[in-house]
Amino acid sequence: MTATTSFRLLPLACLAFALAGCAGTPTNDGYSSLPPATQPVPGKVSPATGGPRVAPTYRDFPHLPPDQYADLLDRVRAGYALPDTQHFAVMREVEGYRAKPDFLDRTFRRGERYLYYIVGEIERRGMPLELALLPVVESAFNPVAYSRSRASGLWQFIPSTGTHYGLKQNWWIDERRDVIRATNAALDYLQYLNRYFQGDWYLAIAAYNGGEGTVSRAVQRNAAQGRPTDFFSLDLKAETRDYVPKLLAISRIVGDPGAYGLQFTAIPNQPYFDVVNPGRQINLGEAAELAGITRDDIFALNPAFNRMTTPPDGPHSLLLPVARVEPFRQALLTDDGAARVAAAAVAPPPADTTHRVRRGETLTTIARRYDVDLTSNRSANN
Repeated sequence: MTATTSFRLLPLACLAFALAGCAGTPTNDGYSSLPPATQPVPGKVSPATGGPRVAPTYRDFPHLPPDQYADLLDRVRAGYALPDTQHFAVMREVEGYRAKPDFLDRTFRRGERYLYYIVGEIERRGMPLELALLPVVESAFNPVAYSRSRASGLWQFIPSTGTHYGLKQNWWIDERRDVIRATNAALDYLQYLNRYFQGDWYLAIAAYNGGEGTVSRAVQRNAAQGRPTDFFSLDLKAETRDYVPKLLAISRIVGDPGAYGLQFTAIPNQPYFDVVNPGRQINLGEAAELAGITRDDIFALNPAFNRMTTPPDGPHSLLLPVARVEPFRQALLTDDGAARVAAAAVAPPPADTTHRVRRGETLTTIARRYDVDLTSNRSANN
């Protein structure tokens, strides 16, 4: 690439529903989704050999206080803690990303909404800030991304893992798409995996994609054969083999975009959204109008809701752009504002109906025929 590409990271006016460049968590025989352990995990593998893989924590090296960075990406770069690896697989993925400036542009436009919160949570836990870029690999920062293995959301939780980490999935809501709850669940899981693999972040990250059972068995096979047990020496499925290199590649590009003929426009190092709780069921479309934002904007920040309203029994909290929070709160204090956002009575979920699938039918056509939500239809049918 000879020309310099500038990524204009401005708020995106509409939410992209297509899954772009996502490496969703696969389902396979070795996948397990254990909750975080408070005790040592029996049978966990030894640290990898064949190179330093145990990264320092965020607190182990000097950096400015978080609020001293004008550019959020500079704050991310300062918190890099994963060991650098010169490996052909990483360079291959670097060239792959470098050849797709439009994909990077779309991805970071979407990511601007969520990155400040994600970065803050990772710093609070003392984790490597490269992990803030993991949604680039998982979902391209598309909060409604949905994979073939039924993984959903920014962090691509499959249903069973989401359930293990307390993410509700029902008629009203799918918290795998909830920006705050899914982020915290993903970081809980990553911290658990890091403990499981005794501080080896490469193995932990690989296990986030392929499952700790799969990665553990690969390590144990290599150990039994006297072979190195670092990530790059393991025999894993192609998706999991490529997963860590993809994260290292996008981290390398963001870390020094000029070295690859790229330039990232600064992302303001300030909160993009805040939480508002109206205290009652609320219609999302009317809430958007009252807040002075588009419906696409409100759904981009609140993608977990399956219906046009919050669930009758809650949660009713909404994420809104910071600048629109106070006007929204003031509008709610007026009789007109309260009446506009009050959700109309919504019928309970319909009783299950059995449909025999005929040749040529798809889940989409069936969902339209019965006027049901496609995501709910997928979930109900596994």
